[in-house]
Amino acid sequence: MPITRIKPLFDEKGRMRGDEDIYTGERYGLPVLVGRKESPYGNGWYMGNQKLARKVFAKDKEIKSETHPVLWFLISILDFENGVQLSIK
Repeated sequence: MPITRIKPLFDEKGRMRGDEDIYTGERYGLPVLVGRKESPYGNGWYMGNQKLARKVFAKDKEIKSETHPVLWFLISILDFENGVQLSIK
């Protein structure tokens, strides 16, 4: 049986209101899931800083010529909030 240090917190009406670390006493609220923002421009757009980010990539000596295609592929599949979901395969 696994040992856990987190126990649920309930209010006086028995509704779950978060968790508590039994060792530190720290209390956590319930997580809030927020929907993803849709791009107002349609597909194919991402948010990026042209002046800074591209200069940093161009000057970075650790980004070798063989890693540039991977970098640009990842940039090409960014969503509007600059998130990428893919398998490492």
